[in-house]
Amino acid sequence: MKKFIALLIVFIMAVNLTAAARSSGFYGPGEITVEAQNGYFFDYDNAILVDNHRTIIEFNYDEFYAGSVLYLPIMVHVNQTGVAALVTENMWRTDNVGVSSKVLRGREFVEEIEVVDGRRERINGLPATRFVKIPLVGHYESFGMDEILMEFVLSVHGVGELASRINFTGFIRNRSVLVNRSSAFPVGYPTAVQVSPIFNGEVTFDFGENIRYTNRVSARDRYIFSLSRVPDPDIVKMNTERNTYMEFYNFRGTLDTFRTWGDLEIPVPRDKLSRGRNQPEELYVYRITGESLESMGPDEVSFHSRTNKLTISTNTLENYVVSNVALFRDFENEDNIDILRTGYAQTPEDEYAEEEFEDIPDEEFDDGFVPPPPGGPVGDLFLSSSAAAQAALDGLDGDEGEDKDEDKSGGDVTVESEFFGNRFDSTPISAANEGSAVNPSTSDNRHIPFAVLLMLVSCAVIILSRLKGCVSNGR
Repeated sequence: MKKFIALLIVFIMAVNLTAAARSSGFYGPGEITVEAQNGYFFDYDNAILVDNHRTIIEFNYDEFYAGSVLYLPIMVHVNQTGVAALVTENMWRTDNVGVSSKVLRGREFVEEIEVVDGRRERINGLPATRFVKIPLVGHYESFGMDEILMEFVLSVHGVGELASRINFTGFIRNRSVLVNRSSAFPVGYPTAVQVSPIFNGEVTFDFGENIRYTNRVSARDRYIFSLSRVPDPDIVKMNTERNTYMEFYNFRGTLDTFRTWGDLEIPVPRDKLSRGRNQPEELYVYRITGESLESMGPDEVSFHSRTNKLTISTNTLENYVVSNVALFRDFENEDNIDILRTGYAQTPEDEYAEEEFEDIPDEEFDDGFVPPPPGGPVGDLFLSSSAAAQAALDGLDGDEGEDKDEDKSGGDVTVESEFFGNRFDSTPISAANEGSAVNPSTSDNRHIPFAVLLMLVSCAVIILSRLKGCVSNGR
């Protein structure tokens, strides 16, 4: 039993050691494809890391810094001879080789994965074969590290070969700097800064190219600096005047705010501030906020004519653009333009039917009224309910039944009547629902005879009342 337990412990330790060995790096079957005459495989033992423009052959899979790029080479056994060779472009196309990839964990830390030709990357030390290019995000806002888990599979002539599958595990992190004295600290690449528990004082953070930020720090403060100089394409596109000088300073992230105000120094090439001979030198400084520019004045910025340095007084590093011309206040982000559409294409028959319907005069749809031919007799025409009511009112003497307001445009119509001794308003009819069941005044003519009869009876009552009055006066 003791021997069995001892063997079991050794087995468990061996399994744990194997798992630990595979905790980072590449692993998996990784076999050679067999669907074509040439056999392809991932040569993960010779993966290359490019960091800070340096080609690194031996590196730590537990420390991939933000902005670095991992190149996974793909090699081939020509005619399945067992001799590894570089994959040419002609081989790749002829055998229709493809790579399927998926980020299983840490998707937010990996940019677009693609297959590239090593020769076209123009990186020293990168062989002329096919690579799976795995770029990590340039801005990583964390003081710790996060795991990245990926999987890759080769396919030949559209057939995926699962035996070629390999897995990758790595960890992304930021470069780190400990601030423990009053000095200048380089932060040209994304850098996590931690202040010593026993230090308080003024320090300078150097972003390279003479871009520097000076401020006071306190014990145990933490910051992350990440500067991008990539121009904003929307701002550039809107300002294409000749001899325009424009530089961008995008301080990414939200972990670069200080307790006090400091000075951000930016060098400005004096010879680029004039747009031509005998033209004045001008310098504009803007803060980029969302999709607009905020002009910065003397209360925030200053320019030293002897050192040619622009100084921005701020307690937080933001996004800025410096130019020698006045820029537009608002700019449109092309990524926000909605190009998605819905609906169906209209057939020629539908268009013809609509045109034919539009040519019909509106009068032909008004309560069955049809205009007489030009020059012909009017004859007996059918009257709509509104026309019959107006005719009855016109037949009265004096002010009785006077029409106070007539709106031929379809708006509100107010009529004074002695029939009921008050006003009544007709509801306006929208042309959008004319002739519909929702609007019975234009879609249902069944009440017209009743309305005409009611008006005739009302007229008869008025006439009889007048006759009765005349007879009484005669007496």
